[in-house]
This record gives sequence, structure tokens and C-alpha cells, in this order.
Amino acid sequence: MNFMLVSILSFLIQFSLPHSPSDNGAGITIYPNPARDHFMISNTENMESIVIYNLIGKPIKTIKDFSSNRFYIDDMQDGTYLVQFNSKTTKNFQTSRLTKRNR
Repeated sequence: MNFMLVSILSFLIQFSLPHSPSDNGAGITIYPNPARDHFMISNTENMESIVIYNLIGKPIKTIKDFSSNRFYIDDMQDGTYLVQFNSKTTKNFQTSRLTKRNR
């Protein structure tokens, strides 16, 4: 249990979140945030995948289809998630925060 807590804290410190909950500082904006059944992002160019993690670091959903910039999350519970954007060209990633609310 302590190992998992240390891993989560290390992840959050190493990849600290920006001040704005919707803009990760790299030109990718998540909107609407908070979201109900879907969210969109401002730029899918060179994007390989989007991975959504819960706050204990468990991957909840992986998105690889970018035919639309609308991504459905209606099957997820209310809460706060970390959204990791993985680049196709640089193999780098950025992380943003997303809040899911049904009401």
C-alpha cells in the first residue's frame, strides 16, 4: 500500500499539473471542463493516443481514434482524472486534469 502511495506522489510531483485545469501549457486545451458525457481537445495533430488515469494511477480509458475531436466519457464515474496526451512524432507526453460531473 505504501509503495502505491509513493508511486502516485512521485508521478504527481514529476509531472506537475499546470495552474489552469484545462490547458496543459503545451497548446492543448480540454473543453468543456468539467465535462458531462464528452470532452474535446483543441489540437489532435501528431497525437498517437490519449490515456485517462484515475488519481491512483490506474489507466481507465485509452483513445486512439482521432477522426473526431469529441471523446466520450459517459461510461466513467464522476471525479477528477489525469489525461495524458502522447505525441506520435516526439514520443513525449503532456498531462492535464479533467473533471467529470453528471450534474
